[in-house]
Amino acid sequence: MFTLLSNLRKYVAEKRERSATFVLVGLDNAGKTTVVKALQGQVVRDTRPTVGFQRGNQFKVGNFMLKMSDLGGGAKIRKIWDSYYAEVHGVVYVVDAADAERLDESRQCLQELMADERIAGKPILLFANKQDLPGALGAAELSERLGLNEAAARGGSHNIVACQALPDEGVETVDARLGDGMSWLLGSAKKQWKDLSERVERQCAERDEIERVKREEKRARVAKMKAERAAAKEAEAAAAAQADAAEKGAGSAGSAEGAEAGSKPASAASSPGKVEELLPGQIAIDEGDAEPAAAGGLPPLKAPPPPKGATPEPQP
Repeated sequence: MFTLLSNLRKYVAEKRERSATFVLVGLDNAGKTTVVKALQGQVVRDTRPTVGFQRGNQFKVGNFMLKMSDLGGGAKIRKIWDSYYAEVHGVVYVVDAADAERLDESRQCLQELMADERIAGKPILLFANKQDLPGALGAAELSERLGLNEAAARGGSHNIVACQALPDEGVETVDARLGDGMSWLLGSAKKQWKDLSERVERQCAERDEIERVKREEKRARVAKMKAERAAAKEAEAAAAAQADAAEKGAGSAGSAEGAEAGSKPASAASSPGKVEELLPGQIAIDEGDAEPAAAGGLPPLKAPPPPKGATPEPQP
């Protein structure tokens, strides 16, 4: 009875549909888009270089619902590859087996991918594409050129399959070797499905947390910048108001000084000790030498001094 239930649970688990996510990468012009379309049973002869990524590739293989992100292979777009590593259960890496001049570049990209801790240990399928072209390297030779033998020695889980994603003219059937490669990839993922699923879940949670912290830090920076700008505007407005008030104060002080100066008499007659300018026939009176006037009378007159050179007449 126990064995029967165990076998039943195993059968149900195997039949249950699983959602697996893979990333498809490689250098530009390696044939990645042609490969992913061929995996869906489509022969596409007119393709354009992928700019950015394509995430709408979903198709069912057995009890797996596959989600495959086709990422561009240009030098600039390769910088975003690692943004997808956390969520994938495996990798499909496409190589132009006939392009010997770029094999070193392809090897470097592959080695960097395999060294990433989010990819290490996950199954990696390599398609040695364009086997129909002259000079295309076979799987064994390409494996050596890409350094996969060393990776196998380190315990890496990978497989390389030679293929022709774009069939010859007049042929509309997909290369069966593409299906063989995917069978290996899904079989490898299935063997370690529990560990892979837990690992993907954990890595996605860590990625989401890092992104959340980055968003919070960005919001804090933006809020700080807005506050600093507002404070600068307030300080500028306060300085302008202070300058305006100082200018108005200076104008009021000048008006007051002018009004005070206008209220003072212009004549110097009111100033003691000063003698007014005499009119013809008037006699100057020195207030300092004048005798006090009698009550109700006029002050006594004082004879003017004789002219210079004249002899004073004797007094009787």
